[in-house]
Amino acid sequence: MSRSGMGAAAGTVALLAAAWLAVGLLPRVAPTEMWGQDHEATTEEDPDALDGVEQSRVVDPSDGSYDGLWIFENSGAVPFTVRPGPHPETLFARDSAVVELDQETYEVIGSREAVTVGPGQYFGLEYSIGFGCAPMAEGAGLWIAAVPVSVRTLGLTRTVELRLPAEIGVEHSTEHVPPEGCEWGKDAS
Repeated sequence: MSRSGMGAAAGTVALLAAAWLAVGLLPRVAPTEMWGQDHEATTEEDPDALDGVEQSRVVDPSDGSYDGLWIFENSGAVPFTVRPGPHPETLFARDSAVVELDQETYEVIGSREAVTVGPGQYFGLEYSIGFGCAPMAEGAGLWIAAVPVSVRTLGLTRTVELRLPAEIGVEHSTEHVPPEGCEWGKDAS
């Protein structure tokens, strides 16, 4: 093979490697307008937000947490596999699970350890947040606006922060005292 042929082959390999990295490292996960909030939640527009962000909150939740479901779409050109992302050890109760959906009705099939999502397909992310083992003063609140997931595309894995369609909050009108035996990083349930 001539030098120019080897140069062209090396250039082609470099271009293919760059395309593989670009697609694999930048999975396309798009939020949808479909989400389910906690049955005790109230939702309103955040008066302090410039972009009209909604806030959904539960005050004094009967089960101790705000629970719900968001639906996201693979808006990219290749399939990916999504898993719940890393959650830091905290006093708060935080949990998320990836949910397989019926692609026609968007009904939940079930929670999975991982879900493979083709281009144009949807998956759900169930979530739960609460005070757990954190003692909190009267009127305190805990808010989240994004949830981490682990996405594997073309053999490459990365953590992606999924922006939620609303800021989600749990508040208590009275002092929150964790149950006896609660430990750091453990749920209060």
